[in-house]
Amino acid sequence: MKYAEQLFGNSELALRTPNLLALCLYLAYAALLLRRLFWPFAVGGFVLLCTNVHLMEFFTLARGYGLSFALFLMAQFHLAQSIRTHGRRHLVLFHAASVLASLSNFTLLTAHIAGLIAYYIARSTHDDHPRKTIAGVRQLDLLNVFLVGLSFMVLWIPVQQLMQANMLTFHGTSSFYGSTVGTWVRSALPGIPMSRFPLVTGQVLITLLALAPIIILARGAQKRVCGS
Repeated sequence: MKYAEQLFGNSELALRTPNLLALCLYLAYAALLLRRLFWPFAVGGFVLLCTNVHLMEFFTLARGYGLSFALFLMAQFHLAQSIRTHGRRHLVLFHAASVLASLSNFTLLTAHIAGLIAYYIARSTHDDHPRKTIAGVRQLDLLNVFLVGLSFMVLWIPVQQLMQANMLTFHGTSSFYGSTVGTWVRSALPGIPMSRFPLVTGQVLITLLALAPIIILARGAQKRVCGS
């Protein structure tokens, strides 16, 4: 907002320019992330990503939320590409986008950590990739350690300042399911009152969707162990 004000003035549009540009980045990476799917799923997924009222509203605010979501989606795309191709460039871009997303909104720190965990879990399933040699894996691991250390150095001072000001908790008053997951469910039907039963049902479905990839990876690992 400070840089936008210096460049374009302090009008409402000028102060929202970074988030409006972030929306373009978000739409571009939403398309890139889904383009490998069968086209009905790609189109349906793109519509879901771009019509969530609660999410899209963040891109209209002069805050860091829209920037963080766009950079987070960028990080997810390059994370998936780094796993699929074992490419160093994608790994670098994953960490760079994750750090910038965290600087825009510090709640994205957990997404960066989750991405690192997912990277090693998913990479272990790609045994047949032509680039997966012992030397290549070692180089990727060294690069990843370096990037994690660099990310830590960049984020250390801002996080320390938040901790000293006791602001890292963001003054939340409800649970993860009651607040975050509940908001996801309500955003599917914005403006319509929702009773407890459909709300809990939606929370259960979202939890199962989150657990599904873990179950699939675990079953795949079990089959490889039994096969060997």
